Amino acid sequence: MRLVRQKENGCGPACVAMLAGVTLEEAERAVGKTRKTPTRDVAAGLTKLRLRPGPKLVRLRPGEVPPEDVVVKIRWHQSKVTHWVVHERNGRVFDPCRTEVTTLEETRHRAVVLSYLPMVRTSPHATVRRLERLLGSRAPIAGFGFP
Repeated sequence: MRLVRQKENGCGPACVAMLAGVTLEEAERAVGKTRKTPTRDVAAGLTKLRLRPGPKLVRLRPGEVPPEDVVVKIRWHQSKVTHWVVHERNGRVFDPCRTEVTTLEETRHRAVVLSYLPMVRTSPHATVRRLERLLGSRAPIAGFGFP
């Protein structure tokens, strides 16, 4: 994943760009906003870029780590301002308003980690069945060996 720098107050689209692997401009079009991006707009942007976000934010307990590559909502210490960052499952945190990649622990020193937007994973079998429905095929796709 590569760090995408936000435009002024555009952390939501920048995080969508990082997770989806698209340019900031493509993510801004998908999200539809560049300032103060609510969860529903981040989720809608991810969906438009063919990712599958979960239905709602999942609250993180102190010390808990998100299980996958996700968009994480944080709140700066001594502030009510929230901010979006991207957490990779390997522990790196990509903050679109910073120039370096950090860790979740470093992020916790300057902000409260509130919640994350989970990504829905599909099994290979579900993906193949969806492809078969789209293609109109009644026979299973060769090489997968299931009915």
